[in-house]
Parts: sequence; structure tokens; C-alpha cells
Amino acid sequence: MAAYIFLFAGTFAVYMVDYIFRARSDFSVPRRRIEIIFFFAAYILLVAFRDDTVGADTDRYVFLFNSIKSESLGTVLRSTNVEYGFRILEKLLSYVIKNPHIYLAVIAVITLVPIGIMYYRESELPLLALAMFMAFPASHMAFSGLRQMLSITFIVPAFYLVKNKRLIPFLFVVLAAFFFHQSALIILLLYPVYHLPLKTISFAVVLPTILFVFLYKNVIFQWLIRIMPENFLEKKEELVDTGGTSFLFMMVFFVVMSFFMIRKSNIDKETSGLRNVLFLSAILQCFAPINTLAMRLNYYYILLVPFAVCRLLNRCDEDKKPIAVVLSIALTAFFTFIFFYKGATGNDGLMIFPYKSCSDLLNQYL
Repeated sequence: MAAYIFLFAGTFAVYMVDYIFRARSDFSVPRRRIEIIFFFAAYILLVAFRDDTVGADTDRYVFLFNSIKSESLGTVLRSTNVEYGFRILEKLLSYVIKNPHIYLAVIAVITLVPIGIMYYRESELPLLALAMFMAFPASHMAFSGLRQMLSITFIVPAFYLVKNKRLIPFLFVVLAAFFFHQSALIILLLYPVYHLPLKTISFAVVLPTILFVFLYKNVIFQWLIRIMPENFLEKKEELVDTGGTSFLFMMVFFVVMSFFMIRKSNIDKETSGLRNVLFLSAILQCFAPINTLAMRLNYYYILLVPFAVCRLLNRCDEDKKPIAVVLSIALTAFFTFIFFYKGATGNDGLMIFPYKSCSDLLNQYL
């Protein structure tokens, strides 16, 4: 628990130091978002130097890495139990890395640096965005589900390609992500959804759609799994429940807020696109209470939700600005509380609590 307290407290301290510095110059110094740099640097270190007991599947990936070192590249390519992209990356890294914990550290850098850069560029309310990032289970995959976390990282280039309407490169990015985890096909929805022209009046369709999907989620999901690859549905791939229903209520709240608190003149193309992503994430979250497979499909979009919410709060009507300020502070405190509450009560599906560092690796290299 102490490691995560340091992560949150340190991030807040860096934010306050920067705020005081800018206040002394009458805020003439532009925001540098150094708290985001601190947060992701510290988070990468925590993930990189974790013990095998931190993360539900960490010990399994250590075993796979130790096993693959003795396999030929041809044997790896003939393997069908794990996606080819991950197996090839694992084999290539095994040529230059012998210590499995260094391997885990490299994967941590590969996955979290692009996400950190995206949050640095896009988060307009950094503390709220980071609190949401840690409260949502997608970020915890960095500790446990290496294959899907590598696949989730492709949402970063996919997001910017969608913004710039570059369809062909976007499709290649989705294909690359698919070779790390087959759930990446869900990213294909990002392109049409982001550019969907939803207006305020569309709320009359949006909320009933979420309600319909939630009520008939079992029927819809049973139909969807019939067209999914069989090996993606293996029970061994499933994770534990992460409280999908409670997160769904939060998503619905954000959707309602995005339609009634935002000034129409402030809804530019990017704001509209992120609001659409929020809507899509709420739809996908309807399936989370059913099954952990369904829950994992939303991890790609949950990464975009924090800075989507921040951007929407920053574009409220003038008469709703005080509400937005109170909401941003309250939500930051709430999501911070959620993160630590889940750890304290043992409701931590991906087993990132309690944190323990890999002492052998630290003693050897530090």
C-alpha cells in the first residue's frame, strides 16, 4: 500500500509545487503538466520492479519467458496457443535479455510510455485523469495481462490516426494489435463511432440505447460470442470480476453530463469524438457484469475515458462552471478513494495489492 500512497501523494505534491511556482508569476508560466511526467515515471518503475506475486498472471509470464529461451524461432511460429505477435516479441527479447524481470521491465516501458505521452498531451485536468486512470481496471493490466496490455497500447496510435481520418494506417494498427490479443478487433469501432455526428437531441436515442443493451445484454452477448474466435473464449483467459455494474453507473452519469452541461459552441470535432467514445464505452460496459471476457473488451476505450471526461468538464456552460469545478475535485477524491478501498478490502481482481518489489533484481542492479 505504501508504494501506491507515494505514487498518489508524490503526484499531488509535484502538482502543488508547480501550481505555487506559476502563482508567484501570476500564472504567466504555461502549464507543463509535470505531475503527469512524475506519475508515469513512478508508475513504470512500480510495474517494472514488481515481484512475481504482484499481478494475477505475472508468474505465468515469467514461466513462459524462461521456456521460450530454449525454443527455436520455428517452434515459436508454429505455436498456436498464444498470439503470434506476442510470441515473436518474447523470442526476440530472449536473445538479448536473460533475466525475466528485466523482460518484465522492458514490457512495462513499451506499454506505459505511449500511454503516458497520450495522457500528457490530452489531459486537461491531470489530477482527475490520473485518479480515473488508476481506479479503472485497464491500467492494472500492466501488472498482469502482458499480452492484452501490449495490444491495448495500440489504442494510442489508433486514436491519433482516427482523429486525422487516416483509415488505411488505422487498419494496419488494428491488425498489429490483433497479433498480440484477438480482443483488439474491438478497436475497429473507434473509427466510425468517433466521427458519428451526435448532437444534443441525440441524447433521446443515446440513453434508451444504453438501457436496451443493459436489459438484453445476455442475449446480445450470447449472439456476439458465436462470431468470436474459439480460443479467445478459453476459460483460462478470463479474469475476475471488477465491479462492472458500478462502473456502468459512472459511465451513464458521464454520458448524461456530456449532453446537459456542455456549451454547444464548445463542442468542436475532438470534443464530439471523445463524447462518442464515452458513449461507446458505456455501451460496452453494459456487458461487463456478465462475464470477464466482455469486461476486457472495454479496456481499450476505458483508457480514453479519463481525458474525455476532463475535456467535457472544461467545456461546460458558464453558469455551470462552479458545478464543474466541484465535480472535478469530488471525482478526483472519489476515484482515489475507490482505488485504495479496493486494495484495502481485497476486492482487487488483478492482484496488484499488496505491492512488493523484486528485491533480487533491485539488489543486483541498483
